[in-house]
Amino acid sequence: MGKAYITGFHQVIEKESRRSFFELIGETVQRTLEMGGISIDEADGLGIVHTTAVDERPIRIMLANQVANYLGIGRLRYIDVAEFGGASFNALVYRAVKAVENGLARAVLVIGGGKSSVFRRRGIDEGLVARNYVSTHRVIEFLPTSDYAMVALRYSHVYNATDEGRAMIAVRERANARYNKDAIFREPISVADVLNSPMVSYPLRYWRL
Repeated sequence: MGKAYITGFHQVIEKESRRSFFELIGETVQRTLEMGGISIDEADGLGIVHTTAVDERPIRIMLANQVANYLGIGRLRYIDVAEFGGASFNALVYRAVKAVENGLARAVLVIGGGKSSVFRRRGIDEGLVARNYVSTHRVIEFLPTSDYAMVALRYSHVYNATDEGRAMIAVRERANARYNKDAIFREPISVADVLNSPMVSYPLRYWRL
Protein backbone atom coordinates (compact mmCIF):
# COMPACT_ATOMS: atom_id res chain seq x y z
CA MET A 1 0.00 0.00 0.00
CA GLY A 2 1.24 3.48 -0.89
CA LYS A 3 0.76 6.77 0.90
CA ALA A 4 -1.74 9.44 -0.09
CA TYR A 5 -1.26 13.20 0.25
CA ILE A 6 -3.51 16.22 -0.20
CA THR A 7 -1.39 18.32 -2.54
CA GLY A 8 -3.72 21.12 -3.63
CA PHE A 9 -6.86 23.00 -2.65
CA HIS A 10 -8.89 25.92 -3.96
CA GLN A 11 -12.36 27.37 -3.58
CA VAL A 12 -14.39 30.08 -5.28
CA ILE A 13 -16.89 31.97 -3.11
CA GLU A 14 -19.03 34.62 -4.73
CA LYS A 15 -22.28 36.05 -3.42
CA GLU A 16 -23.61 36.55 -6.94
CA SER A 17 -21.61 35.09 -9.82
CA ARG A 18 -22.27 35.77 -13.47
CA ARG A 19 -20.04 32.91 -14.49
CA SER A 20 -21.44 29.51 -15.33
CA PHE A 21 -21.24 26.58 -12.96
CA PHE A 22 -18.64 24.88 -15.13
CA GLU A 23 -16.54 28.02 -15.35
CA LEU A 24 -16.45 28.13 -11.55
CA ILE A 25 -15.34 24.54 -11.12
CA GLY A 26 -12.90 24.98 -14.01
CA GLU A 27 -11.10 27.76 -12.14
CA THR A 28 -11.22 25.80 -8.90
CA VAL A 29 -9.65 22.72 -10.46
CA GLN A 30 -7.00 24.72 -12.34
CA ARG A 31 -5.84 26.50 -9.18
CA THR A 32 -5.87 23.23 -7.28
CA LEU A 33 -3.69 21.54 -9.89
CA GLU A 34 -1.29 24.49 -9.88
CA MET A 35 -0.90 24.27 -6.12
CA GLY A 36 -0.35 20.52 -6.32
CA GLY A 37 2.13 20.81 -9.17
CA ILE A 38 0.32 18.29 -11.39
CA SER A 39 -1.52 18.45 -14.72
CA ILE A 40 -5.05 17.37 -15.55
CA ASP A 41 -3.58 14.49 -17.57
CA GLU A 42 -2.30 12.96 -14.34
CA ALA A 43 -5.75 12.88 -12.75
CA ASP A 44 -7.29 9.42 -13.00
CA GLY A 45 -9.87 9.67 -10.21
CA LEU A 46 -12.88 11.90 -9.60
CA GLY A 47 -15.06 12.36 -6.53
CA ILE A 48 -18.02 14.74 -6.71
CA VAL A 49 -20.74 16.01 -4.41
CA HIS A 50 -24.13 15.62 -6.01
CA THR A 51 -25.70 19.06 -6.34
CA THR A 52 -28.83 20.54 -7.86
CA ALA A 53 -27.47 24.09 -8.03
CA VAL A 54 -26.56 23.91 -11.71
CA ASP A 55 -28.03 26.41 -14.16
CA GLU A 56 -26.78 25.06 -17.49
CA ARG A 57 -29.25 23.22 -19.70
CA PRO A 58 -30.02 20.43 -20.27
CA ILE A 59 -28.77 19.28 -16.86
CA ARG A 60 -29.89 20.28 -13.39
CA ILE A 61 -27.51 18.04 -11.45
CA MET A 62 -23.77 17.55 -11.55
CA LEU A 63 -22.93 14.22 -13.18
CA ALA A 64 -19.49 12.64 -13.00
CA ASN A 65 -19.16 12.01 -16.73
CA GLN A 66 -20.16 15.59 -17.64
CA VAL A 67 -17.66 17.05 -15.19
CA ALA A 68 -14.90 14.70 -16.39
CA ASN A 69 -15.57 15.61 -20.04
CA TYR A 70 -15.55 19.33 -19.30
CA LEU A 71 -12.29 19.14 -17.36
CA GLY A 72 -10.64 16.95 -19.98
CA ILE A 73 -10.01 13.92 -17.79
CA GLY A 74 -9.49 11.24 -20.40
CA ARG A 75 -8.74 8.09 -18.44
CA LEU A 76 -10.74 7.68 -15.26
CA ARG A 77 -9.91 4.65 -13.14
CA TYR A 78 -11.89 5.71 -10.07
CA ILE A 79 -15.25 7.53 -9.74
CA ASP A 80 -17.10 8.32 -6.52
CA VAL A 81 -20.24 10.29 -5.69
CA ALA A 82 -21.26 11.29 -2.15
CA GLU A 83 -24.54 12.72 -0.95
CA PHE A 84 -24.19 13.05 2.82
CA GLY A 85 -24.94 16.74 3.19
CA GLY A 86 -22.23 18.65 5.01
CA ALA A 87 -20.15 15.48 5.52
CA SER A 88 -19.90 14.74 1.79
CA PHE A 89 -16.47 16.33 1.29
CA ASN A 90 -15.02 14.58 4.32
CA ALA A 91 -16.31 11.25 3.02
CA LEU A 92 -14.95 11.85 -0.48
CA VAL A 93 -11.50 12.85 0.76
CA TYR A 94 -11.37 9.83 3.07
CA ARG A 95 -12.37 7.44 0.29
CA ALA A 96 -9.99 9.13 -2.16
CA VAL A 97 -7.14 8.49 0.28
CA LYS A 98 -8.13 4.83 0.50
CA ALA A 99 -8.36 4.60 -3.29
CA VAL A 100 -4.82 5.93 -3.71
CA GLU A 101 -3.43 3.79 -0.90
CA ASN A 102 -4.93 0.67 -2.46
CA GLY A 103 -3.81 1.40 -6.01
CA LEU A 104 -7.24 2.21 -7.45
CA ALA A 105 -6.03 5.65 -8.60
CA ARG A 106 -2.95 7.86 -8.47
CA ALA A 107 -4.50 11.35 -8.39
CA VAL A 108 -8.12 11.93 -7.35
CA LEU A 109 -9.90 15.27 -7.80
CA VAL A 110 -12.61 15.95 -5.21
CA ILE A 111 -15.07 18.56 -6.45
CA GLY A 112 -18.30 20.03 -5.18
CA GLY A 113 -20.38 23.15 -5.07
CA GLY A 114 -23.02 24.95 -7.06
CA LYS A 115 -24.78 28.24 -7.61
CA SER A 116 -27.35 28.90 -4.92
CA SER A 117 -27.90 32.31 -6.51
CA VAL A 118 -29.86 30.42 -9.16
CA PHE A 119 -32.42 29.50 -6.53
CA ARG A 120 -32.64 33.06 -5.24
CA ARG A 121 -33.33 34.41 -8.73
CA ARG A 122 -36.20 31.96 -9.11
CA GLY A 123 -37.72 33.06 -5.84
CA ILE A 124 -37.15 29.74 -4.08
CA ASP A 125 -36.84 30.20 -0.32
CA GLU A 126 -36.26 28.01 2.71
CA GLY A 127 -39.87 26.84 2.50
CA LEU A 128 -38.88 24.49 -0.33
CA VAL A 129 -36.16 22.94 1.80
CA ALA A 130 -38.60 22.61 4.70
CA ARG A 131 -41.25 20.88 2.61
CA ASN A 132 -38.79 18.43 1.12
CA TYR A 133 -37.27 17.72 4.52
CA VAL A 134 -40.64 17.06 6.13
CA SER A 135 -41.74 14.79 3.29
CA THR A 136 -38.49 12.82 3.53
CA HIS A 137 -38.47 12.36 7.31
CA ARG A 138 -42.27 12.29 7.68
CA VAL A 139 -42.07 14.44 10.79
CA ILE A 140 -44.03 17.69 10.87
CA GLU A 141 -42.00 20.83 11.74
CA PHE A 142 -38.73 18.90 11.72
CA LEU A 143 -36.34 21.07 9.71
CA PRO A 144 -32.61 20.70 8.95
CA THR A 145 -31.68 23.16 11.70
CA SER A 146 -33.67 21.18 14.25
CA ASP A 147 -31.97 18.01 13.07
CA TYR A 148 -28.51 19.49 13.67
CA ALA A 149 -29.72 20.91 17.00
CA MET A 150 -30.61 17.42 18.18
CA VAL A 151 -27.12 16.22 17.26
CA ALA A 152 -25.58 19.15 19.16
CA LEU A 153 -27.78 18.46 22.18
CA ARG A 154 -26.84 14.79 22.18
CA TYR A 155 -23.16 15.72 21.92
CA SER A 156 -23.54 18.05 24.91
CA HIS A 157 -25.18 15.28 26.91
CA VAL A 158 -22.49 12.70 26.13
CA TYR A 159 -19.40 14.95 26.38
CA ASN A 160 -20.61 17.66 28.79
CA ALA A 161 -20.18 20.37 26.14
CA THR A 162 -21.20 23.88 27.19
CA ASP A 163 -22.69 26.83 25.33
CA GLU A 164 -19.44 28.73 25.87
CA GLY A 165 -17.40 25.89 24.40
CA ARG A 166 -19.67 25.70 21.40
CA ALA A 167 -19.40 29.48 20.93
CA MET A 168 -15.61 29.20 20.83
CA ILE A 169 -15.92 27.26 17.56
CA ALA A 170 -17.49 30.29 15.88
CA VAL A 171 -14.98 32.64 17.50
CA ARG A 172 -11.97 30.66 16.32
CA GLU A 173 -13.37 30.12 12.85
CA ARG A 174 -13.88 33.87 12.50
CA ALA A 175 -10.32 34.46 13.74
CA ASN A 176 -9.01 32.08 11.08
CA ALA A 177 -11.14 33.78 8.44
CA ARG A 178 -9.27 37.04 9.00
CA TYR A 179 -6.29 35.48 7.22
CA ASN A 180 -8.32 34.38 4.20
CA LYS A 181 -8.78 37.17 1.66
CA ASP A 182 -11.70 35.26 0.10
CA ALA A 183 -13.65 34.93 3.36
CA ILE A 184 -17.03 36.67 3.36
CA PHE A 185 -17.13 37.33 7.13
CA ARG A 186 -13.80 38.46 8.58
CA GLU A 187 -14.67 40.77 11.50
CA PRO A 188 -13.65 39.30 14.91
CA ILE A 189 -16.36 38.20 17.33
CA SER A 190 -16.35 37.19 20.98
CA VAL A 191 -17.97 34.42 22.98
CA ALA A 192 -20.35 37.00 24.43
CA ASP A 193 -21.37 38.04 20.92
CA VAL A 194 -22.34 34.48 20.08
CA LEU A 195 -24.14 33.82 23.37
CA ASN A 196 -26.18 37.01 22.95
CA SER A 197 -27.18 36.19 19.38
CA PRO A 198 -30.73 34.98 18.55
CA MET A 199 -31.58 31.38 19.32
CA VAL A 200 -32.63 29.43 16.23
CA SER A 201 -33.10 25.90 17.55
CA TYR A 202 -31.68 25.11 20.97
CA PRO A 203 -28.75 25.01 21.45
CA LEU A 204 -27.87 26.50 18.04
CA ARG A 205 -27.74 30.28 17.57
CA TYR A 206 -27.54 32.60 14.61
CA TRP A 207 -24.61 34.98 14.31
CA ARG A 208 -22.98 36.87 11.47
CA LEU A 209 -21.73 40.36 10.63
